[in-house]
Amino acid sequence: MADLTAMRARGDVDQSDFEAARDILRKRYRVAAQSPPPKPQAQPAASATSVSDVGRNKRVGVTLAILFAVFAASKACSGSDHASIEAGKCFSVWDGSSSDLVAKVKDRLRDPDSFEHVRTKSTPNANGYRTVLMEYRAKNGFGGYNTAIAVGSLNTANCTIVDSSFVAQ
Repeated sequence: MADLTAMRARGDVDQSDFEAARDILRKRYRVAAQSPPPKPQAQPAASATSVSDVGRNKRVGVTLAILFAVFAASKACSGSDHASIEAGKCFSVWDGSSSDLVAKVKDRLRDPDSFEHVRTKSTPNANGYRTVLMEYRAKNGFGGYNTAIAVGSLNTANCTIVDSSFVAQ
């Protein structure tokens, strides 16, 4: 759901597509639609919030945070923006990168700590392999940053890159 919200914020999907996808996710994971928060009712000025009300509010907040974390974890395991469950285990839920391709790129850099992931794209699964294209930035020999592209063939069974090449821009 968070990925979907981010896509809407970036403008990748319009409001109608967002609502349709959100409804599909709610049906798939059996999540009820959130009702708007209730309007606060005015309390008499003489009444103070009791200690038990504060404790109950904290417990409700913690419970909601745990439920959200569980839902987010189940969403992350479903493949994020990659099309299937098997692809989700091979790509980072934070930035979509392939950890094996990142490691191969860092091994070739003069300054591996300067590595910055820009974006990763992949083709659909074909016979157990995906072509992964990763754009990244890193320091060159003069201390400036260059943008480059790494391309690899990802084995979806064990999430390893079996063939890779590197192209500077």
